[in-house]
Amino acid sequence: MRPRPSSLELSLHCTRAPWLDARFLERTEAAQAGSSVDSEISTAIATGDLPIGASQAARHCWDWWRSLGGVEGLAEVHVQGLISLTDPEDGSELTRGTPDLWCIEQDNSILVVDWKKAEQWRAGLLPPVNQNPQLLSYLASLMLSRRAVRGRVVVVPWDDDGVYPQWSKTFTAADVLEIIDMVKSAPEVDPAGPEPQATMGDHCFRCYRRRHCSAYLLPAADPMPKALAPLSAPGELARADAVAALVWMAEAKAALKRGQDLVDQVDDVLRAHALQCGPIVDGSKKWGPTPTKGRRSGPSVEELEQSGRSELIKIGKPGVRFGWTKL
Repeated sequence: MRPRPSSLELSLHCTRAPWLDARFLERTEAAQAGSSVDSEISTAIATGDLPIGASQAARHCWDWWRSLGGVEGLAEVHVQGLISLTDPEDGSELTRGTPDLWCIEQDNSILVVDWKKAEQWRAGLLPPVNQNPQLLSYLASLMLSRRAVRGRVVVVPWDDDGVYPQWSKTFTAADVLEIIDMVKSAPEVDPAGPEPQATMGDHCFRCYRRRHCSAYLLPAADPMPKALAPLSAPGELARADAVAALVWMAEAKAALKRGQDLVDQVDDVLRAHALQCGPIVDGSKKWGPTPTKGRRSGPSVEELEQSGRSELIKIGKPGVRFGWTKL
């Protein structure tokens, strides 16, 4: 099977990415928060009003949608409707997925809308809107099935402060075949098969499944025994063995750095969660912020008092330490 639309962009860089995507679902708190806002705005568009207690981000999305004219200004509106892109040559299915929102405008042109967390957009984790394989596959499918000659996509990053729409150019029927060729160039993947070869690069930082990728976390694990065995063998170390050990060491250092980067990202998310929602409780202990008195530098308080320089005594700046404490 070919990757689903949401995996297309990374699959063009790495054949392992869609395999990981098919096997590991994204269940992070950030993903759940994004799904919650998507659900709220989808409910509002489908019912005509925001649900009670809707988030501030959903309200911004709703206001933006109404500024476009809402349902009344469109011929058709479909919230999270399944779309299948088929090959016009043989009718085979190339990919299928569910866009957040797609519409038919009064002139029969297509509009595909994608809600995204603004932090993803600001961090550069989203492909350029005119080169977004996921959204373009939806657009191509709809333009073919509805015989539309024009279409656009818009990515709408949101946060609690507002929305930041990113509009694409107007795509025409001539662009559809190029989009289909792009989709067909994506590798087919067998989720039940062996782990495909990984291709490392900048795209790794856009992959939400990288925590499950052995190439990203531990690229030096497999060749380690072979590379390091000569270091403990008797006799002088051969030049070739020394070079192999240096290569392994460089890969290991890079792997440790990537692992630490992941640890830092998780730590940042957990700290933000604990500050906003309270400590994380696990049985008889909790993880969260604990106030600290801070530390002073320089002479001790006693030394300053004894020397008559008490005016130099300054209280250490209080801080916050995160960690486990007993309930």
